[in-house]
Amino acid sequence: MRIAVAGEATAPAGPPLAVRATPWFSRLVLGAATVLFLAIGLKYVLDPAGAAAQSGIMLSDPLGFTDTRAGFGGFPMAIAAGLAFCLATGRRLTGLTSIAIVIATVLAARLLGVALDGTLARSARLIAPEAVLLGLSLTATALELRRRSPHPSLGLIPQLHSLAQPD
Repeated sequence: MRIAVAGEATAPAGPPLAVRATPWFSRLVLGAATVLFLAIGLKYVLDPAGAAAQSGIMLSDPLGFTDTRAGFGGFPMAIAAGLAFCLATGRRLTGLTSIAIVIATVLAARLLGVALDGTLARSARLIAPEAVLLGLSLTATALELRRRSPHPSLGLIPQLHSLAQPD
């Protein structure tokens, strides 16, 4: 730490570490989610029977294989492509919000299934990482909104017009 001497000019302090680290944290969350969705998609596209069997689903008809590749494989790969685009173009807020929406929806559907089907013990291995990814994406989203706010002292209350602007 440098102490200013009377009459000596000092360099202005830079932004706090949290503000400087936010874009990197956001990129990390976006990158991890992109890899995760791509891995899930590829697993179902390349080995639909094996991937489905891990969830107790048995494929017996060629159409079932095709539908599994398209639905369970294609959709996660499309999400990964969208997140990769957001990462490559600097649209971190859009990507983080997309992750939060997708994961919150998946987690809600899974928890409904747990309640209706009584599968908590077998679903726990997926609930935990989904909850962690949701928490990370919401945290990164809140940090990005705060960093972009013209009045960071107001906390996490973003200006409504800033949400409509490109990242």
